Amino acid sequence: MKQKLTVFAAQRQALPVLPSTIVDFGAIVPDGTSARVVRIREVETIRFNLVDVDVSDMPLTHTISRSIDQAGMATYRITLELRSSNTRAGSYAGTCTLFTTSRTHPQVRVPVQYEILPTLTVEPANLTIGTIGINMPHTQVFQIRSALPGMLHVEVVKQPKECSVRENRGSACLELNVTTTLTTPGVWQDEIGLKINSESGSQDVTIRCTGLAK
Repeated sequence: MKQKLTVFAAQRQALPVLPSTIVDFGAIVPDGTSARVVRIREVETIRFNLVDVDVSDMPLTHTISRSIDQAGMATYRITLELRSSNTRAGSYAGTCTLFTTSRTHPQVRVPVQYEILPTLTVEPANLTIGTIGINMPHTQVFQIRSALPGMLHVEVVKQPKECSVRENRGSACLELNVTTTLTTPGVWQDEIGLKINSESGSQDVTIRCTGLAK
């Protein structure tokens, strides 16, 4: 026996959410702030109220405003503010969840990403001189940059006897000229200890040194 079946189906309509991909705060300096706006709008087949916003453990606060267009549809504007205080440097990602009264769309998840810049960067991070001849000076330039405004001042608190450190203030950063002269054959390992002072405080930096003298 054969029987003909007719199936009717409808695709669930999605809620208009902007941005539609990801909320990217970009790179934030320490103790800085940045704001982004997320919008979610009603459609004829999905009417709802926005009841809550969850930002999990991200350093975000939010405010909500609501407007009604001529067709009677509500648009919710969620302003997310990121405050980077007491957050370690690095790249972060999370989810902002919007809770609604809609039975079909009770939760709307919006991906969030941001980066907290380090207060200080030293490039290169280590002093690696490879293989050099005995009593042959080797000079390397280190650049020290701060994500905070103001002048930097460097104090050398630990200096290997094989190294001499000279400060040279460049146009965009603070430079250190480190000249290394190895006098004993073999593997060389040591550390340069710096205290970098700025208007916002001081930070200790260690530069690890390696090389081989022949």
